[in-house]
Amino acid sequence: MAESNDSQNDSPRWQDYEKAARDIYEAILRREGSNAEVRHNVNVQGRSGVAHQVDVYWKFRQAGLEHAVIIDCKDFARPISLEKVRNWFGVKSDVPNAHAVLVTREGYQSGAADFARSYGISLKLLRHPTEEDWEGRIRDLDFIIEGKLIDPDSVQIEMAFDFKAFDLTNQSDIDRARRIYELLQSETLVRTRLADACLENSAGEILNNERI
Repeated sequence: MAESNDSQNDSPRWQDYEKAARDIYEAILRREGSNAEVRHNVNVQGRSGVAHQVDVYWKFRQAGLEHAVIIDCKDFARPISLEKVRNWFGVKSDVPNAHAVLVTREGYQSGAADFARSYGISLKLLRHPTEEDWEGRIRDLDFIIEGKLIDPDSVQIEMAFDFKAFDLTNQSDIDRARRIYELLQSETLVRTRLADACLENSAGEILNNERI
């Protein structure tokens, strides 16, 4: 959570920052096959009986034990101090089986980073990429598309669908997969002639050969 006494330029939209971190971790978990509920702004009671405010939180079971992930988001305009990391270590120590993460956009002071590594606190950066971040990575892709006019009656299209690509924990994906399966059963989608197919633009307008 943003704290005005730590930096002169803390973002006034710190809740959006926290929710962005929640959404990113939720997407990572879904990709890995977990259906854990990732929650924002949770009060978690520690062994001491003290309730701790946690920006992003979820639980999981491993080897018969319940674990918790606690994430503190610092949308600060300068590197995080050792004091902030030590404070989060105190929360980590009080919450049973907790894996602690600190997320910020301007990095960590050297002492803070050393302390975090020594006590198992994971440090993450969440910010817009800089020019240095793009070094060694693909940034732009250029495509050359060559179109050829063919006899539409001479081509037949066969379609296959990989239902494993659907997220079966998402009701919207389940509904789409069910509709496609029903169409496949009726053989509506199995075969079609190219002459019967059409292309649409982003506005949903059908494009004919003259407009492609």
